[in-house]
Amino acid sequence: MFAGGHDASVLAVASGQCDAGFAYDTMVDSQLIEQGSIQPGQIATVWKSETIAGSPVAIADDLPADVKRKLTTAFQEKANQDYLKANGFCSGECTLGDEDSWGYRPVDDALYDGVREVCDVTKNKSCTEA
Repeated sequence: MFAGGHDASVLAVASGQCDAGFAYDTMVDSQLIEQGSIQPGQIATVWKSETIAGSPVAIADDLPADVKRKLTTAFQEKANQDYLKANGFCSGECTLGDEDSWGYRPVDDALYDGVREVCDVTKNKSCTEA
């Protein structure tokens, strides 16, 4: 079943709705404990995958070169904690995304090897069906 999110996956296991679930390790190790939603040790980690890459930002090939260059520059040079802090967009803790992400960086296909590993291990139909 698709629980709806990392927290929901852990809570579905905790309530007995599921025997196992996938979630960020911080959900089990700290976040839901700090929220009082689960108790320390209530959920056991049985396997940890390699990094699961987040959703990429992609630019259409058919955009004009100057537009692609401007978008790439904006994401790689301005959509990050350092730029946002230096330019007064945030102060103190400046988190981007679900985890403590710094910002956007160029990546290659190998970043998605963790997703492929999960697909290999689970044989889940969502890995092979369009």
